[in-house]
Amino acid sequence: MSLDDSGLKSDIEDVLDHHAADESDSPDSSDDFAASLTDAIIGYLGDVVIDYPAAPGIQPAAPSPIPDPSFSSGDMTPIVPPDSMASALEAGIVASIAASAPDSASGSDWSAADAAYAAVLVAIGAAWQSSDGYIATGATVAAQMVGFDDAWAVGMDGGSASDVAQELADLIHGATTAAMFTGAYLKAAFIGPAPHVSALS
Repeated sequence: MSLDDSGLKSDIEDVLDHHAADESDSPDSSDDFAASLTDAIIGYLGDVVIDYPAAPGIQPAAPSPIPDPSFSSGDMTPIVPPDSMASALEAGIVASIAASAPDSASGSDWSAADAAYAAVLVAIGAAWQSSDGYIATGATVAAQMVGFDDAWAVGMDGGSASDVAQELADLIHGATTAAMFTGAYLKAAFIGPAPHVSALS
């Protein structure tokens, strides 16, 4: 699996179209928008992976170390499932809506959503697993914020829902793939000989 930014764009556009058709600024409408946008983003993150380790784990043994004979290939998936972080992301989106003035680019403040998304990447990026039993633990650094406000500015400048969705999908995808995991890995007695470093993809 890998991240599908085109699918994310389509899902965000559906959210925007539905919200526009609602023609309401009521709290219920805002909550529905926040929940739907969260679902689109978390759905996209459901496919996030990092690379499989570059070298097999080593089992210390005399007279010489033994490399893992079943070392394979593939991807590693997060041990903390992205959908477990949905409420945290949604809270950031709800806070951003509350902090922003409707129909005003200058009054838009989605910093809470930016921070929430970065926190989601850090949380799900702390530990990863492969299908053949490797576990990698360490830390993921969210090196780049999404910048939700930049996407909404596209709409304020006359862009279509499709334009806004494309911009936001690109920003989310860019922030996600800029995040970097670094940590140790092992499988039972087989210990990784060097740190495992991988971008999210």
